[in-house]
Amino acid sequence: DSRNNPFGGWDKSRRKIAYYDDSFADQLERDKGHGTYVSGIIVGRKSSNGVDNEVGFADGTAPGSKITFFDMEIGSNGIADPGVSRLFSSFYNSGDGAFISNASWGRGYNGLYSSFCRDYDGALRSTYSDVLFVVSAGNTGVEGTAGTIQNPADCKSPMAVGSSLSYGDDIRSNEKGIEFLADYSSRGPTSDGRIKPDVVAPGHFIVAPNAEPNTEGECDGSKSPSIRRSIDVGSGVRYVSGTSMASPVVTG
Repeated sequence: DSRNNPFGGWDKSRRKIAYYDDSFADQLERDKGHGTYVSGIIVGRKSSNGVDNEVGFADGTAPGSKITFFDMEIGSNGIADPGVSRLFSSFYNSGDGAFISNASWGRGYNGLYSSFCRDYDGALRSTYSDVLFVVSAGNTGVEGTAGTIQNPADCKSPMAVGSSLSYGDDIRSNEKGIEFLADYSSRGPTSDGRIKPDVVAPGHFIVAPNAEPNTEGECDGSKSPSIRRSIDVGSGVRYVSGTSMASPVVTG
């Protein structure tokens, strides 16, 4: 069914994936893949038959929305940087695409305002001034270490998101709750004194759709997830943690 083939160009009539840009990377997803977690946290909506929507345990924060996806991973080498123009033009689609973009990826911050930041900040001030670019703060803030914010979360124009703990069935008995920052969540200030992250959202033990590339028909499982029972909560969902999970919570 070409209508459900996201590699065939833009089509907003598809149930979830309006466009999958595989022209930069390898068009593959690994088992327990990061991109599937993140995408599901934003727009996930359970569908047992791939057509009809249902309420699921791992529905995203914007379950009625659709998504475009830019594949940045190239085999075992991890993600590569396509450059701001290549990345933004893909989802923006000349103003007829997406206006909110999530970046649950990053790289080390060397304490300087970089040319990388200048490129992204410049684009967000000019050509893409109507785009909200939401980025994960990073997971290098163990034991409250200051100045650990990652790149591009240290840039001026993106919205950097740190991770709080969760609550209810998604928190372990020895954890303090949603008002407390996860210890690994990277934080500022930047080298020029700017406060980062900009906002904080739950990112610790988030129920997300699991990537099982060689399995069809996997879904929620039979009972409501609880981290106090198990991190694996059904054939198609599992608990994941990190600022990569907090960022899509805000994006949705």
